[in-house]
Amino acid sequence: MDTQPLKGRVIAIPETREVEIFASMLERRGATVVRCPMVAILDAPDPAPVLEWSRRFASGSCDDLILLTGEGLRRILSCIERSEPALKDTFIKALGPVRKITRGPKPARVLRELGFATFGVLAALAFVLVLTLQRQWLAWALPSATSVAMDGAVAIAE
Repeated sequence: MDTQPLKGRVIAIPETREVEIFASMLERRGATVVRCPMVAILDAPDPAPVLEWSRRFASGSCDDLILLTGEGLRRILSCIERSEPALKDTFIKALGPVRKITRGPKPARVLRELGFATFGVLAALAFVLVLTLQRQWLAWALPSATSVAMDGAVAIAE
């Protein structure tokens, strides 16, 4: 078995989080790694819109929550903890009755840490397609319908 299958290959990694772990895995297999820290997840510079959305969500205004990243949900929770800690329990409680749809395993892991299950990754792909088509139809048929979106999370509300 070839222990250096990537020997002679130059691989760019456009990542910031855990870049050294990923780079060392590639280097052990013979690759030359170029680290390109192009992607970074940062907190919103102004917590007000995040808190406004969080209050709206906590009030029970949503039926479904689509989480694209675990980091997005963690950042929403950390914003609440820093800026309006009394909202945290209400926000987490509001996660209970909504259908939680995850794009992948990381947001599902965060939800499990909070004690929740998800609608599922594969089902989410079909559901996102339906929501996209429904949103396009709603924009045409019912211009007063709204959608609230945040980094890492999307919620549909009327």
